[in-house]
Amino acid sequence: MTETLIKLWALTDELHSDQASEWNGFFEPIGLILHGELKSYDYWCTPTNSVTFARTGGDGVHYGLLDIGQGFSDSSPVVMTVPMCDDPNTIVGATLLEFLALGCRQGYFSLEEILYQHEAEIAALDSGAFDDGAGDDEIRMLTSISSQFDLKPWPNHVERLQSLGDEFFGIVEAKSEPD
Repeated sequence: MTETLIKLWALTDELHSDQASEWNGFFEPIGLILHGELKSYDYWCTPTNSVTFARTGGDGVHYGLLDIGQGFSDSSPVVMTVPMCDDPNTIVGATLLEFLALGCRQGYFSLEEILYQHEAEIAALDSGAFDDGAGDDEIRMLTSISSQFDLKPWPNHVERLQSLGDEFFGIVEAKSEPD
């Protein structure tokens, strides 16, 4: 478990330990169900060189730390896997903190829309505003994560996502289609 993930667990009032639950649903309303153990999720398209640290709770969408030859850490790139999509993997952060900053206003559940409704999701992310549908509890959760890690929304999502893909996508080891 990484230092950032341990701090994220602590925000849920449940300390992570060897006896931690299989998952922690505290942040489920914002699409960030934390996994108790870092291991590869069992989907055909999950990169074999990643370990899953969270899922959204919808359609198998999950987030993993990508091993780029140095093991798994807070400095690992983050890959989003969307099993229902034709191109299921995309890089959503050069580090765990950059990933958390990506969803710090709109939440993490809607990030899969980067692949489905790209322009609308990018516009929502670029606005820097909280999701229109977010209630007080969701805004409090997003604010607590932002405060804990001093996160700021990304300034230019199209450019940054393209740059992340250019830098890290060639390292993703995953099947291109199911067996």
